[in-house]
Amino acid sequence: PSQPSEPELKFIDVNEGDWFYNSVMWAVKNGVTVGTTPTTFEPYTACTRAQMIEFLWNAVGKPAATIKSVPFTDVPGAAWYEDALLWAYEAGIAEANAAGVCAGLAATGKKVYLHTFGTFASRRIYDQIYMSAAYADLPVHVFGSDAGVCAAFNGGTHMPLEDAAMYMAIPHAVVTDPCDYAQLASVTRQTADCDCVTYTRFVRKDIVQVYGDGSVFQLGKGVVLRESNCDAVTVIASGIMVDEALKAGELLEREGISVRVVDMFTWKPLDEELVVKCAAETGAIVTAENHNVTCGLGSAVANCLAKHCPTVQEFVGVQDMFGQVGPQDFLMDEYGLRAANIVAAVRRAIQRK
Repeated sequence: PSQPSEPELKFIDVNEGDWFYNSVMWAVKNGVTVGTTPTTFEPYTACTRAQMIEFLWNAVGKPAATIKSVPFTDVPGAAWYEDALLWAYEAGIAEANAAGVCAGLAATGKKVYLHTFGTFASRRIYDQIYMSAAYADLPVHVFGSDAGVCAAFNGGTHMPLEDAAMYMAIPHAVVTDPCDYAQLASVTRQTADCDCVTYTRFVRKDIVQVYGDGSVFQLGKGVVLRESNCDAVTVIASGIMVDEALKAGELLEREGISVRVVDMFTWKPLDEELVVKCAAETGAIVTAENHNVTCGLGSAVANCLAKHCPTVQEFVGVQDMFGQVGPQDFLMDEYGLRAANIVAAVRRAIQRK
């Protein structure tokens, strides 16, 4: 039953071990969440799933406390346990059930965040999110980690190359693919005020910092990172491909080819005004995404261009393939997600103009 002191924010994480559950419950009592050893949150190196909850807490303005270790001896039944349950829930290996619980909490007026790996955040829970949350007009905010090839050694079964496509098919949903933690923080704060289902795909480790800490972004508005008066092509990228697009811009500049680079971190609603403007001014578009090109960012941009400004377009991304096991560097090479692939796509686009 609801209690007067119950906080507005709820967070549900789907995980495998009781150690994580106990550590989350203890640390939430103190304002942050960590693993079982003393640590600090270093977002541009690597982070645990517990640290991601700490990030979420900070992003939505919850108070932080001194980060401490959590011994295995902290088990349910401690004095803090019932209070901690007001803040966060561990759902176990039951993602679909977690989605239903989130919908129920949202129906009571809570602001609810659900986090699990991107494959489970999309394929596993899709029916529950579609029917129990979206169809019922309940704002559940889903965060899918290890997007695309960043699942690496977790392999093809855990590699979400279609997660955003599934959420883009949900009416009124907001879908984002932030490129770094500064952008993720800004997106997280804004989703709290969205009155619809939102899906944010992100990477937990080895992210290149593009923006300064504290940067602010507007959902549904792309960011022009590079431009000139003589751009031959516009590269529209998101997520880990933003850094690759910027590298491609530098490589092309050495050849005397100027390109515009746009960070389109919001896939839905797409910034159609910016897409059309870039198409009209540069005459060619290249999209780059850590996602299947079928029904992804490239498809959204192509749909916009077909309606408003038919333009030459090339697609950089996973070309209708399943995932596989391997280090991220290998997978980016294997699936053509490198600056060199963007450079080649730009050259093809120029030839087709």
